[in-house]
Amino acid sequence: MARRRAALPDDLSTVGADALHAALRNARGGDRDRLVGRVVAAGETGDRLLAEVLPLVAPSLAGMVAAGLGDVRGPYGDAVLRSAVDVTGPGTSDLRCSAVLSLAKRGGQQASADLARAWGARDWGTRMYALHCLAATGDGRVLEEVSTWLGRRLGGARTRVMGMPTDVVLGVVYVLRHADTDGTERLRRLLRRRWERLDPDEQEWLELRWPGAAPGGPDAPASDGAGTPDREALRAEVAADALFAASDWSGRWDDEEWSSVTTLVPDGDGGLTLVTVDHVSADAEAVHALLDVFVSGQDRGEDSTGPGR
Repeated sequence: MARRRAALPDDLSTVGADALHAALRNARGGDRDRLVGRVVAAGETGDRLLAEVLPLVAPSLAGMVAAGLGDVRGPYGDAVLRSAVDVTGPGTSDLRCSAVLSLAKRGGQQASADLARAWGARDWGTRMYALHCLAATGDGRVLEEVSTWLGRRLGGARTRVMGMPTDVVLGVVYVLRHADTDGTERLRRLLRRRWERLDPDEQEWLELRWPGAAPGGPDAPASDGAGTPDREALRAEVAADALFAASDWSGRWDDEEWSSVTTLVPDGDGGLTLVTVDHVSADAEAVHALLDVFVSGQDRGEDSTGPGR
């Protein structure tokens, strides 16, 4: 069956939310990406359209729309993104994470209150997106909370870390950015005491950027300034992550370019199992539901004592 192409007039200022909603539903794959890209390119008009359509779309599309709001500026998007952070239910984790990131991209440090609220969310994904954004641009309003969380995070067994920067690295960057001399020294001592709880990639990262945090490193206290990391360089390193770049709305990740999605999901017995969804026989709702199971499973795992618990 031939696909129905999304059709909107060239002048998007004449388009309403219902028309955009219909176009998004009818578009597929790369066409949908390009459609959002057109709206983003419309500037303040795009901000209005995406803000109006976000509450209307299904969870499988909401994350994309929220991401689009991160690439456009205007007076409409912030309020609807704040509301999106509070949305719950099956398949909504992508929406919450995208909303947190878009608030940070739009507001920078001025979004700190929103990021702090997201840090207090119940689900792992939202908290970690909030922490990533706080490390890159947030002010110090949750310094005590993140410091306490780091102590708990390194106080028990941890599974193998996948990808950098990890949650611990992001927490270290955030604390270093805002801690006073005593707080920096407490963090250094914590990392030394819990060194064996760190993943090898985390240990290497610390050894390169803060040798004094490693066992056998310089023993000068933080008050001496010896070996203390360049805090602005650490912030800039996190902020340079591709996560904060403008999204790719070219449509190159079209449906034809992949035939399945494979991911790790909790198996109910404390382990993980590989699950594959065939894209030929599963729509976007099924894929997002699968990914939401994975994100929700994190809440039942090793970090269930995080913020919001």
